[in-house]
Amino acid sequence: MEPNSREFYKQCAFQKFCNTVLHNEACDTHRELRRHKAKEVTFSDMTLGISEMMTTNPELFDYLLNHQDLINSQSEKSKVMHRGEEFYALSKIGPYTFADYIVAARDNTKFCATVIEPTNTPWGEIKQSICVKHTMIIGRTTSGKFIGKDEAYFIAGILNSDIVIQYMQNTFKSNGYSLKKSHFYLPEYDKTNSLHRTISKLAKKASGLDDEIKIAKIQRELSKVYIELCSTR
Repeated sequence: MEPNSREFYKQCAFQKFCNTVLHNEACDTHRELRRHKAKEVTFSDMTLGISEMMTTNPELFDYLLNHQDLINSQSEKSKVMHRGEEFYALSKIGPYTFADYIVAARDNTKFCATVIEPTNTPWGEIKQSICVKHTMIIGRTTSGKFIGKDEAYFIAGILNSDIVIQYMQNTFKSNGYSLKKSHFYLPEYDKTNSLHRTISKLAKKASGLDDEIKIAKIQRELSKVYIELCSTR
């Protein structure tokens, strides 16, 4: 092949790659717009109004009113994202917030994930924790079904595998990881699939360890099983 022909071939290959990336990004954008449109509701439908709360939950309203200054100390960006117009309206609140099992992942600095599940409180009740800002959470499948314990650890296992961590850290800036914009394989959990069960078991095993060397070994095992899972698509 002549030098000029070789260079032309490289340019064509690169153009094809760019076109594929742009096409996939456009498809993702349209899919996200359709998803948002299907779930759009008015602010008045999302937040309990002040008059109704004063009637149905007077003690809760008094509590919120006494902490109004603290609620108002949120950033302006958070206020813009409020799910309602009342002063106690919050952002990033939905049915997924109260799921029994939640996979939480950091959206900045060092990417990692963990499973959040109900735990005993100091006052003796079993309660679910609510994740703070800078946290990406998964509590339901794309069809809206709440995930169970095994599926939560399956998802966390994939997210904590070496290969996915490297992908996230090399694809996004360290102050803006995104699961919605990522393009790695994350299937719905299938308890009849031995690879799915293995990933879930490895993640559970790692969650009970403090030894970083042992955890790193499990992360490498997770990567091997995950790659095998991807090859079966």
